[in-house]
Amino acid sequence: GVGDPASRTRVFQYLPLLRARGVIPQVEVVVSDSVFARGVDGGRIRKLLYYASVVWLSFRAGIRTVVRASCYDVIFIQRVLFPFPIPSLLRRHRRKILYDFDDAIFTTETTDPTGLEGVRRWFHERSLIPILRAASHAMVENAYTAAYAERQGATTTVITGPIDTGRYRPGEEKKKSDIVLGWIGSPSTVAYIDLIRGPLETLGMKYPDLVLKVIGASGPRLSQLRVVACPWSLETEVADLLTFDIGLMPLPDDPWTRGKGGYKILQYSSMGLPVVASPVGVNVQLVDDGVSGFLAETDADWVAYLSRLVSDPDLRDRMGQDGRSRMKSGYALNRAADQLVGLFGALCGRRSCPESTQKDA
Repeated sequence: GVGDPASRTRVFQYLPLLRARGVIPQVEVVVSDSVFARGVDGGRIRKLLYYASVVWLSFRAGIRTVVRASCYDVIFIQRVLFPFPIPSLLRRHRRKILYDFDDAIFTTETTDPTGLEGVRRWFHERSLIPILRAASHAMVENAYTAAYAERQGATTTVITGPIDTGRYRPGEEKKKSDIVLGWIGSPSTVAYIDLIRGPLETLGMKYPDLVLKVIGASGPRLSQLRVVACPWSLETEVADLLTFDIGLMPLPDDPWTRGKGGYKILQYSSMGLPVVASPVGVNVQLVDDGVSGFLAETDADWVAYLSRLVSDPDLRDRMGQDGRSRMKSGYALNRAADQLVGLFGALCGRRSCPESTQKDA
């Protein structure tokens, strides 16, 4: 559903642009927003029921896809893991199937895959390989996930993000006394801020006007730095990002994070903000170190780089402008929509899929 960030960024935001380019999309939502919300929070029983409902909904959607497959020129599957025997049934339509996944869904966030997370990881591993082999092409976010798909025999296209640079853009500069370090995410990823707890405390003692603003989760409790937390919503997201002066993306280096798409960096840079991020996965590609932001590996790096940005507003402006230029030239939604339409055209055997002949995608 729209509530899932992957669906929102890699399906729904494309739809108006695809229609404008002559593609007629027919969309089926497998997991609704209400079902997705039940899986985000809750105890063991609730999560177990959620996983069971997702398997059933995926199976049902898979049967419908198999039955209707001949009606479509292209079948675009975004991250759905169909249970047996759906991938085998879809394989006969392989030439027209494009499978998209954004994160490293062949593993899980946890470093201790036991209990429900162990079952989830087992299901992901057993389900992803068959659907990749049933597709003629895979679309992924970065080289790490592309390498996995290619090991399963898939041809891949990398589209990172993309980011709507018309929606995410700098606003008018407002006079304020505070300097805001900003982070946007979810309750499942807010723990990453703890990776830089020490540097944040040091910076709080050094700069009395410094604030950490957290969107989408309750922030960490810091003794030396004021923390402001606010809920995420699609309606207020851009306005909240406009209050940031510097964007943060700390990450551990593990099999899950190496597959992340760096969407925080896309948002920050598109908004004209300098970024300080961990040199993990696609972050190294998205941040031009020393030009659009900094890649910080140690606590000392985080303190040094953030200190430079906090004390130098001109540096913040220059890095923010460079970051936005990088987003517009390399990761913008319009550019990605052209790539996607070209990929659809290749799958359906045409250089393009004009409205006069295209059925559905």
